[in-house]
Amino acid sequence: MSNAIRDFWSSNHKLEETGFASCRRITCSDGYNVSVQASAYHYCHPREYLPDGTYSKWELGFPTAHDSLLDDYAEDPKDPLSPVYGYVPTEVVNALIAKHGGIRS
Repeated sequence: MSNAIRDFWSSNHKLEETGFASCRRITCSDGYNVSVQASAYHYCHPREYLPDGTYSKWELGFPTAHDSLLDDYAEDPKDPLSPVYGYVPTEVVNALIAKHGGIRS
């Protein structure tokens, strides 16, 4: 399986002077989009800045549609569009991206 999230994040994030890193939203080929973030300030692993994106878990947020792949990571399991999904394994993020046709932009 490709490592779409690592490739996308490593070339699309920016690091602030405060150590906060952020990345633009991922838009998939079918229109699904989601925020995927990682830094010392996010629910990721490790909780530090890795410029090459070699995180094992990521913080996802504000998806445009419910996807059952994220159900186990929802901040609020009763909310299918939970604003935050913490510590989502890289394999799940890559499977989510693949399920929605890969990254469009």
